[in-house]
Amino acid sequence: MRTRIFSLFAIVFLGFVTPVQAQGQVGTSKNSFMNMKLTILYVIHRYVAPDRIDPSKMFFSGLMGAAKGTPEVMVRKKGNTITVSVGSKNLTVNGSIASPIYLVGAFQKVFDFLQKNLPSDVKIDDIENRMIAGMLETLDPHTNFLPPDLFKELTIHNSGAFGGLGIVVAVCGGKLSVLKVLPGTPASRASLEPGDAITRIDGQPTENLTLSEAVKRLRGEPASAVGVEISRKGWKKPKTFSIMRESIAYDSVVHKTISVGKEKVGYIKIKSFQIPTGRQVKKALKKMTGDGVKGVILDLRGNGGGLLGAAIEVTDLFLDSGTIVAQVAKNREKNLRHERRANMSSTLFRGPLVVLVDQGSASASEIVAGSLKYSGRALVLGRRSFGKGSVQDVITYSSDAALKITIAQYLTYGDVSIQGSGIEPDIQLQDVQLDPKNRGRKVIYYTSGFESTTEASLKAALKAARKKRLDKSLYTVYALAIPARQMSFKCRYCGLDPDDPIQRSLEDFVEDSAVNLGKTLITKFKGKKFSRKLMLGQTKSILAVFSAKEDKRIARKVEKLFGLSWKKGNSSKVHAKVTFGTSARDFPSNSWATMNLSFKNTGKTPVYRVRAVAKSTNPRIDFQEVLFGMVKPGQKLTRSVSVKIPKGVSAREDNVQFTFFSDRKPLGLVSRGHVTIVGSKLPKLTLTYRFSDTVRGDAMLEPGETGLFHVTIKNEGDGPTGEAKVLLKNLAGTQVEMVKSRFDISSLKPGASRNMTFKVRALRISGDLFWKFKLETKDCNFGNDMEIPWFVRRREIAPSTKISARGLVRLTSSTPVYDTPFKTSRIRQMYGLKTGLHKVAYRMGDFYAVYGVKKGEYLYVPVKGAPLLTSGTAVKPVLLPNFTAPSITLKNPRLQVKGRVTLTGTVSDVDGIRDFYVTVSNIKKRVFTEKVHYFSGNGVKKHNFNVSVALTPGVNILTVFARDIHKASYSKNVVVYSQK
Repeated sequence: MRTRIFSLFAIVFLGFVTPVQAQGQVGTSKNSFMNMKLTILYVIHRYVAPDRIDPSKMFFSGLMGAAKGTPEVMVRKKGNTITVSVGSKNLTVNGSIASPIYLVGAFQKVFDFLQKNLPSDVKIDDIENRMIAGMLETLDPHTNFLPPDLFKELTIHNSGAFGGLGIVVAVCGGKLSVLKVLPGTPASRASLEPGDAITRIDGQPTENLTLSEAVKRLRGEPASAVGVEISRKGWKKPKTFSIMRESIAYDSVVHKTISVGKEKVGYIKIKSFQIPTGRQVKKALKKMTGDGVKGVILDLRGNGGGLLGAAIEVTDLFLDSGTIVAQVAKNREKNLRHERRANMSSTLFRGPLVVLVDQGSASASEIVAGSLKYSGRALVLGRRSFGKGSVQDVITYSSDAALKITIAQYLTYGDVSIQGSGIEPDIQLQDVQLDPKNRGRKVIYYTSGFESTTEASLKAALKAARKKRLDKSLYTVYALAIPARQMSFKCRYCGLDPDDPIQRSLEDFVEDSAVNLGKTLITKFKGKKFSRKLMLGQTKSILAVFSAKEDKRIARKVEKLFGLSWKKGNSSKVHAKVTFGTSARDFPSNSWATMNLSFKNTGKTPVYRVRAVAKSTNPRIDFQEVLFGMVKPGQKLTRSVSVKIPKGVSAREDNVQFTFFSDRKPLGLVSRGHVTIVGSKLPKLTLTYRFSDTVRGDAMLEPGETGLFHVTIKNEGDGPTGEAKVLLKNLAGTQVEMVKSRFDISSLKPGASRNMTFKVRALRISGDLFWKFKLETKDCNFGNDMEIPWFVRRREIAPSTKISARGLVRLTSSTPVYDTPFKTSRIRQMYGLKTGLHKVAYRMGDFYAVYGVKKGEYLYVPVKGAPLLTSGTAVKPVLLPNFTAPSITLKNPRLQVKGRVTLTGTVSDVDGIRDFYVTVSNIKKRVFTEKVHYFSGNGVKKHNFNVSVALTPGVNILTVFARDIHKASYSKNVVVYSQK
């Protein structure tokens, strides 16, 4: 859960972390399909392992990539024959590709077919990008196509600096909020504080911005000003600050000198490897040597990598001689090897060195840790690292996109490959976390980190370039984790359950058990010249004292927090009975599932430190721990563990198995059962919307005028909305000011509706014929979000004039009705009025204006096909929903099957069905949204489906997805477990 929390905030000066070696420039034109052609060319000539290039597999995976992101595209394979379908149009191609060079022609043929047959509202450039991404999935996890926005973020991150304010921001409770202010930055000098809400940026409200959109607006060229409106608790009204952006150097290095009695120990934390990292570490070492430190702790925990050159620079500061890293590859011509060796003249520190690693230490971090360990220069402490032993080059295209391609594997000192295996620490340190207030995981004792992702678990992970070194930790110790200090400002993230683990501090330095043990090892070291071998020889007695002390601390805290005896003893010849049960037959979403375990000691001697660990198909239950403590002869103890079932989950039945231990010794006792979850009742929204202006009533905007976007939302589903909102997004830039752009529709009950009016103000004449907006609904718990383009015409110098027209027009169910008198309006601006006679107010161009629902508002009907009548009785204007998602009824399938499941049900829509399809995912088996069925509705009102789906063993998530002719969409999920 910690990973999820911290992925939801952004550092204004930080992009994402991707290990990269170098960047090259390729001059290309923007000709059609050029990105695909270049990508295939560079894979052929530069990919690290030519024997992994399987053109047939790449071709099929590329077509599946296009199908995943494009509902209209369906791909089926039988033998070597692949059929690509768009509606009723089919293309059959040979899926057997003899050589990678033939991929260009094969993909081009399919691309031309798709370009010819796909609807005009599908972006063909996106199809090419998806094809490339799907094709590259067959190579390795780190060979990727980077669209322009992602490539820009990568470039910013690796540079280590850009124009910004120096704050960490997140969207908390729907508000753009400051989490942290960096000292010595423009934000610090402007007195911004954690908890401040940024309500406007350059006069535009932030309430309808995503986090990435807000970050882009806060960033900018150094010496440029940005206006930031801040709301703070205790202030009567917001205040506006004009802050000058500066070049914010992202300090990838934090250092500190720690006093330990009469000794001093240096601490250096490297967050990531960027261009300035080596220089920053060098500066830190010079200061520490000046302080007279005996040794240094180099903390690489959570460091996902970065630039290879920076990792080499850092290692060279500690290592006198030998190979820091060797890059090895085999291309079409020959085997390649390129070494980078240590230079004695660069070495700054030769004293005791302890390196800290964990599961988040990857790539460049592992180069440093591995070379320092295997050269004998440092002792490594912590948890096994991630295991990424490959090097990427980034090749930029003139389209502003880029290819990140794996060109080599690296070997650390001694030609040790860590690809897929990672760096095994000399001393494995397990943090024991005990938190009775944490209802998500009260205990993280022996299972800490087991659920983490590793390189070897990724799809298409590379095999090691050399035989893996079978390292084992020499020692394993357990230490009581210190409680991380809670942040001064708590952020409630969209969709995150309030019962989930609380947010932790963003401090760069925490003196935890790993740091404390590292200090002890360094200060206790005896010898004039440091070596890893010598330190390991002195470690056993130090660890014995450390472990005994920590064990007593753990026992005392367990007894205090959980009220049980954690006395240590010898549990031999254990005889016991265990049982498992649940507090209810099944559990609804947004409730607590309680599992009850009992342990009865049927033997004649006590059993000490009894605990149980869960293994489950449900990730929220998996690795849960239950502590029993000491159980006396004849005694029966019952313990409970409760797991929160979040909002929005689908029906599922999960297997649960608890295995019992005495401390770390397996007792050979297992209790099994299952937990049944009732799926959430889903909301389903319909929208009615219209536009009006405040000056002329001509459905156009002119400078200084306010536009009103009237929206009515109704929940016609079976359950309430979750944490939901409606946003009006501004696509017109600074020409329009957003006055009111966000409404909350959380917990909207079935049958309930809500009226809202969004307001915008036109500031200046646009260069476009239309001001462009987008209406969005977002539900953090249930998804099924909507995006509706909404264009408003600007008032031209000589607009259409009103012409007198009196009478009635007859509207039928097929009569188009618009909220602006222009045929160029998007069809989604069209909506329905109640059928019958409607009174005409005037004529404008090719439209009659009929009276709307409210006084002074008009709706527009094309003159053609609507003759003006002089007699009759007008009906009262009543708006009909103009955006109604399809309805899906799904008969509940069996939740545990073997091999296949059949989905049966009906999809219907009043406007007509555009299409219907089914996808399946199995995360553990690396199957992601694979489309298994597609139906082109062609506007039919109702479709009965009976779809047989092949499943892979384990948990399969099936999604039934439907869209109507206006692309309004709706989906339902079902979770089915397939037995082996």
